[in-house]
Order: sequence, then C-alpha cells, then structure tokens
Amino acid sequence: VTSYWFRSEAVCSVSTAGRMRLDDAGATAWAAYGPCLLLAAGIARTQAPGWRRVTSCLPLFLAHLVMPLIADETDQVVTRAYFAAQYAWWSNFKLIAFCCNRGALCKCGPSLTAFVAVLALPISPADSAEHEEGNAKAEVKTRGGEKSASASKDFSQLTQYGAQTIGKTLGLAACTVVLNSGPMSTGVRNFALALALYCLLGVMEDGLGAVTASVIGLVVKPSFNNPITHTSSLRDFWSFRWNRHVASLLRELVYEPVVSGVLVLRPKKKDDGAKGRPSIGRRIVGTLLTFFASGVMHEIHFLYMTHGFAGDWLIFFTLQGFFVVVEHAARKFIASRPTLAKWLAKVPKVLRILMTISFLLVTGSYHYFPPVRRSGLDKRVVSHVASMMAILK
Repeated sequence: VTSYWFRSEAVCSVSTAGRMRLDDAGATAWAAYGPCLLLAAGIARTQAPGWRRVTSCLPLFLAHLVMPLIADETDQVVTRAYFAAQYAWWSNFKLIAFCCNRGALCKCGPSLTAFVAVLALPISPADSAEHEEGNAKAEVKTRGGEKSASASKDFSQLTQYGAQTIGKTLGLAACTVVLNSGPMSTGVRNFALALALYCLLGVMEDGLGAVTASVIGLVVKPSFNNPITHTSSLRDFWSFRWNRHVASLLRELVYEPVVSGVLVLRPKKKDDGAKGRPSIGRRIVGTLLTFFASGVMHEIHFLYMTHGFAGDWLIFFTLQGFFVVVEHAARKFIASRPTLAKWLAKVPKVLRILMTISFLLVTGSYHYFPPVRRSGLDKRVVSHVASMMAILK
C-alpha cells in the first residue's frame, strides 16, 4: 500500500519539463528496503532484549533515517512528510521500544507478517480490552450466520476504517478548497489547517495502515477518537483523542520508563510482588519529558520538510506538557473543594469542548502555525494535496 501511495505521488509530481522526480536511486532504495526489513526483523526477533537486539536493528534504524530523502521536499512534500513521520520517527520509536522489550512490536506474537506490518505502517495493535470488545461485536453480528467471528471482525474493521478514510478524504478535499479560496482571517486559516491536518493524518493512518492491517487480519486500535467533537480537557485530547498511535509510542518509550525507573523490561517472575502507584513527582517528570520528546521529534520532522529547525514546535509541545500538569493539579484542587466540584460538574460538556479546542488553537497561533507559514509549508502541502486529488488545476 505504501509503495502504491508513493507511485501515485510520483505521478502527481511531474516537473515542468515533463520528467518525473522519482529517480533510479529512489526506486533502488525502495527495492532494497523490503529485503532489509524482512531480514533484520527476522534476526531481531531471535535476540534477547538489550544491546544484542539494538545491534541487529541498526540496518533498519539507518534505512528509516534515509527513507524520507527519497521524496523531494518541494514537489513531493506530503510524501516526504509521511516518510519522515512514519520511518524516521514512528518506525524507529517502535524499534527502540522493541529493543527494550516494550511497545507495539512485542504484541505481534509469532507472526512475522504482523511484525513487519506494525513496523512499516502507522498502526498499533489493539490492547486486550479493545481486542475483546471487537471479538464481542463480531460474535453478535455473526450469530445465526455462516461466517466465522474472526472473518466478520476483520470485515467489520475493514468497512469501519474504509468508511473513515473516505470521509476524511472528502474532508481533506473540502479543507483544500477552503484554503485555496483566497484571503481569510488568521484564526479561520489556522482552524482550517488544523482540520486539514486531522483529515490528512486520518487518510494516512486509517487508509494506509488500518485498511491494510484489516486485509491481513490484524486488529488495530483507532488512531483518532473524536478529538474535535468530544475533547473535554487537554489531558483527554493528548492522551486519548488525538493520534493515539503516536501517543502510545511516546507513552511506552518515554513516560513508562521514566515513571517505573526501568528502561529494559525483563520477564516477570512468579515471586514478583505488585508495585505501588508511582510518586506524583515521577509522573510529572514523565509527562513533561514525554511532551518534550514529542517536541524534539516534531522539530526533526520539520527539518526533513524544510531543511531547518524552527524551535517553535519544541516550545509548543513542551508547553503543552506544562499545561497538562497544571490542568491536572487544578482538577485535583477543585475535586477537594465540594462547592467548586459541584460548580464544575454543572459546566456543559459542549462548553468544555469549545474551551479546550479554543485553548489549543490560541496556543498554536503563537508557536505551532507561525513556522508553517514562514516556511511556506502550508502552501506547499495544500498545493500538493490539490494536485493529488485533481480538484484544482
């Protein structure tokens, strides 16, 4: 699916002289990546967690850092953005977590197909609770029918994510038309850009990832959980609503090791007792470092697309971690005051949603959107999306 996406991008990126930007070096790199992925993944799965597993994964780490350079940052900016996010960040984070005996790749079981799919696509296997819920729904739908629950579950997931992909593709097309319609206020343009980003990520993760996972029979967790219409707090937005695939990577590789004080997980022994709740200090430090790590990776992503660091994205995500900590402290304080708690409970959920989204847009107007406009990244992305969809000439 990723190869098909890249070929379709190449068709849209024909230069003015009529020559494709996809050269022989890029095709060679793609041809070499498949065998490298299978070989390195197969070897890494036989190694114990720790430095041996890190050593066996080194070829993949290096290949993932090079992959975004295949696409041109001007004519193929969406392709480069996807490759930079998927390979230089998400795939490498999954590998690092795997070397520490953590994360999505450790949930794939004995299947090499599932392992490769989770590594190379923007997906995360569903947690046990989500998996059981999917099985229950499938059993209800197949009761009295001839299809197995497993087949129905896969088909249900395929139709669900397929419908989401179509809906977000239409939403992306609408945002592209709006952003190309002419001058508009900064606030409206920022909201349109945020909505376009949501739709674009949805197309990539629901389309490229989840649909493919459904075809091979892998149950995956939803990437988004109504982040615009159901978000009631900053913590709710970043932890449970927005890009849950990336949130899981950051939690497993940054937050949990900081909170537990253990980087490489060892197999549990029968005589291991239950551990108490981590201290509030560890949880605060873990939260702040998680958002800081997100800011660093967003800056690296920005570097791939623009050949320069902005610093604004690092500030934006670092501040979001601080805001989440302050919000949590405020909620604790209000909960300890019955009068304030009753007042807060009476605030309509619609108002809480509007306040949260507005806060994100306002803080984004200071540090998230300015570097996008300064670098012309917004115009290049909108132009590229429009050319791919053939809705603008």
